Amino acid sequence: MSFHKENSRICANEKHAYFEDNPSSIVELFRENIHIMRNGYFESIVYCTFQKVWFYKFINYGIMDFAFNYNWIRGRKMPLSDILKNKKVKNAIVTIIEIVIVAAIIMSGLMFVRSKLTGQSFGVGNVEQKKASENKKAEEQKKQEIYDKYLIQINIKKSAVIIYQQNKKKTDKKAVKVMKASIGSKVKKGQYKLFESYEWRNTNITDNIWNKYNFRYSDNAWLQSADYSDKYSWCLKASSYKKIGKSQKNNKNIQLYAGDAAWIFNNCGTGTVVEIVKGKKEDKLPLEISQTKDLYDKCGWDPTDIPKGNPYKKAANGAVSYYGKYVYVEKGDTADYYANIIALSASGKVITDNLSHDTLDTSSVGKRELNYYYKAKSGTEFKATIKYKIIDTTPPVIKIPDKELEYEMKDVSDGKVKKEKVKNEIEKLVEDACSSNEGKIVVSAFPKEELKKGINYVNVVATDDSGNIGSAQVAVKIIKQKKEKDEKKDKKEKTTKKSKDKNNSKDNKGNKNTDKKKSDKLKEKETTKKQKETAAKVKETTKAQNNQNETKPVETTSVAETFSEEETQ
Repeated sequence: MSFHKENSRICANEKHAYFEDNPSSIVELFRENIHIMRNGYFESIVYCTFQKVWFYKFINYGIMDFAFNYNWIRGRKMPLSDILKNKKVKNAIVTIIEIVIVAAIIMSGLMFVRSKLTGQSFGVGNVEQKKASENKKAEEQKKQEIYDKYLIQINIKKSAVIIYQQNKKKTDKKAVKVMKASIGSKVKKGQYKLFESYEWRNTNITDNIWNKYNFRYSDNAWLQSADYSDKYSWCLKASSYKKIGKSQKNNKNIQLYAGDAAWIFNNCGTGTVVEIVKGKKEDKLPLEISQTKDLYDKCGWDPTDIPKGNPYKKAANGAVSYYGKYVYVEKGDTADYYANIIALSASGKVITDNLSHDTLDTSSVGKRELNYYYKAKSGTEFKATIKYKIIDTTPPVIKIPDKELEYEMKDVSDGKVKKEKVKNEIEKLVEDACSSNEGKIVVSAFPKEELKKGINYVNVVATDDSGNIGSAQVAVKIIKQKKEKDEKKDKKEKTTKKSKDKNNSKDNKGNKNTDKKKSDKLKEKETTKKQKETAAKVKETTKAQNNQNETKPVETTSVAETFSEEETQ
C-alpha cells in the first residue's frame, strides 16, 4: 500500500497519532520524496528533520495537515471560489496562522530571555552601545555649546586678540579678555574656524623651533604661543617673547604669551569662530590689554605660563624659587643650569648666577640631583636642589661611503645575481664600508629577488642602548668582472700614464730652468747695454767740458783765500 493512498484514508484528527505510532512511515515518506515532487504534492516538506522537538513537531504536523487537505482539493479539481469556501482550505489557512502566531510568541520570548542575559534586545542593539551613543551625543552638544560660547576676534592694527562671550542665539556678545599679539604680515581678514589643536609642535625643523600651544585656523596659518628652542617649558626664546605686541612676522601666524594661548587651548575647542578684522589705530579696545611681564635673567620660562612649577609663580625677594620636578637633559649635552631657577636679593635684584653648583654628568642616562648654594654679604643663605633626568632620544649617526660601492661578478645575469651568496657578500661589503657613533651596523633585510645588475640600494640601521634607531641608504653597483687582459691593459695604461706624468714633470722642470737662464741672459744684455749707454754719455760730457776749458781762462784761488771767505760768511 503506497504512502499517499494510506494518507487519503486517515482522517484529520488521526494524522498526528498516525505519525507517532508509525515512525517507519517517515522513512517511507523520505524515500518517496522524488516521486512526490514529480506529482507536485506538498508533502515534500520533510517531517523527519525535527521529529524530536515538540515545537517543530507541532509546526510540521500543521504543514502536513495543510498538505493533505491541499492534495484532496487538487484531486477534486475544484474552482477557486469553491476552494475558498471549502472547510478543509479554511482549516489549512487557520493552521498556518496558528503556526505563525505561536512561532512569533516563542521567538519573542526567547529574544527577551537573551536580552536579559546578554544585554541585547532584538531590533535595538546593545544597551551599552545605546548608552554610549547617547553620552556621545550629549558630549558633542556640550562641546558645541562651548564652541558657540566664545568668539575670537583679531584686530590687526591694534595687535590684539579679543575674546567675546556670546549667548546661545549669538545675538549678543560681551568681551571677557583682550590679549597682546604679534600678528604676521600675511594674515588676511576674514572669518575662519579653529580646526586643529596641538601641544608642542615643531614648527621649524631646520632651526629647531617649537611652539607650546598651537591652533590652526587656515592653511599654514596658526594661532600659537611664542617660540621655544626645544619641547620643554624652560626653553623659551626670549627674543620671540619680547616681540609680542611690537613687531610682525613675515607669515600667517599670530603669536601670544603662553598664558593667553593656554587659556584659548583650555576654553576654545575646534570649531570656534575666528574673526580677523583690519581695524584702525584709533580703535578703542573693550578691556585692558594683557601686560608684558619682565623676564628674569637666566630663567627659561614664560612668566605667564600656567604650570604650578613655573619659577615665576613663586619668585620673591630674598628667596630662591625653582622647578620641583625633573628637568630633562639629552645625553651628552651640557645642562642649562639656571633655566629653572630664580634667585632674588632682598632688594629684588637677580642674583641667580651667583649660585654655585657642581657639574652635571650627562655621559650616561639616569637621574641626578644638583645642589645650588650662595651666601650673601648680609648672611642670607640661598639654597636649592634641582632634579635632573638624563635621557637619550637621539638616534645614532651612520657614516656611509661618499661614492657607490662596486660588486664584481663574472656573470651578471638575473639567475646568477639573485643568489643567497651574492646577497650575503653584498651585506658584508656594506657593513664593512659603514660606521656608526653608537650601536652596531646592521643591514636591513632585503630579498635576494630584488638584486639586479646595476645600482642596488641597501638600507642599514644602527640601534643604541636606549633603543633609538638610526638609518641610512648605501648604493651598491653590481658590475661585470673585468678579464685579465683588460686588467693588464688598465695596468699598462696606468703605468704609461704615470711615466708620462713623470716625463712631463721633468720636462717642465727643464723648461723652467732654461727659461730662467734665458731671462738671466736677457737681463745681463740689458744691463750691459745700459752701462755702455751711460759710458758714452759720460764721454760726451767730458769732451764738452774740455772744449769749454780751452776757450775760457782758468781762475785760481789759494787755500788761504777760501778759508778767509768762509770765516767772513
